[in-house]
Amino acid sequence: MHAAFRGIRGGVGTTSTVAALGNALQAMGETVLMIDLAPENLLRLHFGIPLADPRGWATELANGGAWDDATREIKPGLHLLPFGQLGRAERSNASHALNTLWEAWPNHLAALSKRYGMILVDLPMSEPAALPLMSECELRITTMEADPASCALLHDLPHRGDCQYLITRFDPLSHLQRDIRLLWQDQLGDAMIQQVVHRDEAIPEALGQKQPVGDYRPQSLAAQDAANLASWCRAWKGAKS
Repeated sequence: MHAAFRGIRGGVGTTSTVAALGNALQAMGETVLMIDLAPENLLRLHFGIPLADPRGWATELANGGAWDDATREIKPGLHLLPFGQLGRAERSNASHALNTLWEAWPNHLAALSKRYGMILVDLPMSEPAALPLMSECELRITTMEADPASCALLHDLPHRGDCQYLITRFDPLSHLQRDIRLLWQDQLGDAMIQQVVHRDEAIPEALGQKQPVGDYRPQSLAAQDAANLASWCRAWKGAKS
């Protein structure tokens, strides 16, 4: 199964969700590949890859190599393919890198699916070239915080008919967030994933320690959310197979 994750806007915790979910799926016995398609190249930081390490799929392509040569084994059954650390001028042209990848994306996914049971793709929020990449993935998840800004943006999102929606950074003590969650459940129906990712200080703390939250604080609410979301993904995969 290949699943694409894209935030409705920046700052809703998409990358940390992908990191925690990938780690949780591996703990359940899945073979997992996480692919960072966001030029910010942040997914690697959840797994201890140094800031100064430039390798990634975009840098491999720029240097004439194979795009997946930069794949890293984080632990047995869990692999990561970073975006790569491009220079300032190269980074400003990230859409070109994504368009280059898009040309062979269906073939890439088909080949990778023979090696990995779960492929998680972290997509950039603002790059138009990310939309066709998302459309080729079997499971398409839009992450969004239960706030008025996300409510406004939800009306303008494409692909609403074939996406699933995941609430992140959820605070159950917030009356506003609870009300927005109820509104979205009514509006989105079965497209709304009932599992949420709660606001939890363990998530930024884990990033500070360069670890996924399930390794850093396995008893935390965030780690339990990731495990529950992993179980949901496996059930979705089973229902589609």
